[in-house]
Amino acid sequence: MTWGLAHGRAMIRAAQAHRDLDLDQSRYVDVYQALHRAGLMVICTPMSALFGAYLPAAVGSGGRKAGVLLNSHRSVIDQRHSAAHELGHHVFGHGECVSEGSQVFEDNDPGAWPVREKEAEAFAAWFLMPRVATRKVIAALGVEAITRPDEVYQIGLHLGTSYQGTLRHLASLKLISSANARSWARLPRGKVRARAVGRAASSPGNDIWVLGPAAHGATLHVRPGDRLVVSLSSTTDSAAETLSQPAGVRRAISPSGDEAGMLGFELDLDDPLEFDITDQFSAGGPLRHPAAGRLGWEVTLAPVRVPRVGFNEPD
Repeated sequence: MTWGLAHGRAMIRAAQAHRDLDLDQSRYVDVYQALHRAGLMVICTPMSALFGAYLPAAVGSGGRKAGVLLNSHRSVIDQRHSAAHELGHHVFGHGECVSEGSQVFEDNDPGAWPVREKEAEAFAAWFLMPRVATRKVIAALGVEAITRPDEVYQIGLHLGTSYQGTLRHLASLKLISSANARSWARLPRGKVRARAVGRAASSPGNDIWVLGPAAHGATLHVRPGDRLVVSLSSTTDSAAETLSQPAGVRRAISPSGDEAGMLGFELDLDDPLEFDITDQFSAGGPLRHPAAGRLGWEVTLAPVRVPRVGFNEPD
């Protein structure tokens, strides 16, 4: 089976899964909620080599429910991808499947994957990055056409997907060219991420979100160590003091003059506001700027769901 055929089949199955599991295709996908709604056990445990595994239901007396096994040693993004990949095996009705090594975007020979792995991998992309949600994120970034790799990085942040995975899927959606996808894939993620550091006081441990007026109304799934760089045309120092933010989010102090860098996005950067997500962030809530524009500006900050080590019960 070619990758093109795998993506065609996966696009249909992912849309059916969104419908059957009552998931909104226009939003960030809660893949763990999806696994529980599909009736799957979710077990997270440290593993040295496995990316994840799908275990179909065992029939007969003493049988077990179907479930997925996730590697707690992987990053939050890798675990989300693995969860969607294993859900793909379940949706396609595959037997027991064990994913070794890394995901397809880092594989030396992805064309050699078995049919069922291609289907599950393509399903993960379409499930986590539905066409409607992807286009909504692009609009929230104020981007008309994707012309830079740092825009791809920002899209991945909003969707909860890897830089490499987002690149690949945007090419599948014909939102970037295959040539750009190949070229930008060779750039180190750290270099792409650094374009968004801009005037940040220091480079934070995780990700850097660049937000402008078009992000109003968005929900951002953030983690401790993330930094938000907010540029609003009517922002002033005095107005900034009227901002309200959730517990665990603090205002960062920006350097000035020659120490200030350039933000990747072409926004009004006279006085960007910067916020750090601290270890005390847990419940989330609105980040609001009443003075930015006639109707104000607001985004909702939500914690990224991370599976617990061991058996994960449904919410």
